[in-house]
Amino acid sequence: MNQISNPLLLSATPASEVTMSLGNARRSLSGVALLEVLMAGTTIALFMAGLFTMNSFSVKTVRAGRETVAASLIVQERLDQLRKGTWINVTDPAYVRTLLSTPAGSGAALSGLTERVTLNVYPAVAPTPVPTVVRRAANGTVTIVSSNATLSTQPTLRADVTTTWAGNRTGATRTRTVSTVIAQGGIVK
Repeated sequence: MNQISNPLLLSATPASEVTMSLGNARRSLSGVALLEVLMAGTTIALFMAGLFTMNSFSVKTVRAGRETVAASLIVQERLDQLRKGTWINVTDPAYVRTLLSTPAGSGAALSGLTERVTLNVYPAVAPTPVPTVVRRAANGTVTIVSSNATLSTQPTLRADVTTTWAGNRTGATRTRTVSTVIAQGGIVK
């Protein structure tokens, strides 16, 4: 087949050969365009898949952060309730059970929420006395797990408030604990 390199030689080339060579050129150009479209489509699909994966991870991270904030609010709320009580009330397990009988304000955000308040002598002494432990189960039942009647005779006690819940991100059990020291005379200047 003759190559058309000079337009002046076009008249010497038969018409059927010119049409054939132009058809081959069109086919090769359309093949390259199809390959480019496939590569571009694949690149866009990979980019979008990465974007959706990153977005999903971000949503899960934000949800876990909200759960942690809700748990922190719950333990702070319970500690504030303990601090507001008189010394006789704070050292009484029945009073702590009454405090825990009311659901915490931020508790609705956490699935399977349990709460535990542990009161013990501070500073720690040997042998370690039995602490007062009051637990609120996920179904709202509040029980006194253990009690120590001698806590009211101590000058200070340590209060540990623990929340446990099933995390939405992984379903794993998550826990938040805050401790404080409460004195019989309150804060003295």
